[in-house]
Amino acid sequence: MTLKVHHETLSKLDSDGIPVTGVPLANAAKTVWLRTEDYTRIISTYGISSWFLNSAGNGYAYVRLAYKGVNLMVARLVLGDCQRSNVRHRDKDPLNLRSDNLYYGIGRGGDETTRKKRKSRSTTTEGTAYGSRPI
Repeated sequence: MTLKVHHETLSKLDSDGIPVTGVPLANAAKTVWLRTEDYTRIISTYGISSWFLNSAGNGYAYVRLAYKGVNLMVARLVLGDCQRSNVRHRDKDPLNLRSDNLYYGIGRGGDETTRKKRKSRSTTTEGTAYGSRPI
């Protein structure tokens, strides 16, 4: 997929009278909305690049932007990156990136508790394909 290095934007006031910016996605006929102040902060740091919808493969999709060969999750940029957490949408809409719609969920990936649980599991791998999972 070839992504554009720029994008058009839309502007309007949301139902609370707060200025919001809409960014059409490069790979889908959809628009993501966020507060104009958040959009301005993000582009001042990361520049104007392609924003696109990226599937997580489990029924969820995330809006990402391409920056120096890395795909960054825009919701994390809106809230600020918090280690060992995940960003959730109050209304379950991944295209609504208004800061009041986003919150941190509890994440476990790679934290001490998860590592201890993995170590305590049985390590017997007989009967599994390529010995990849304990039985």
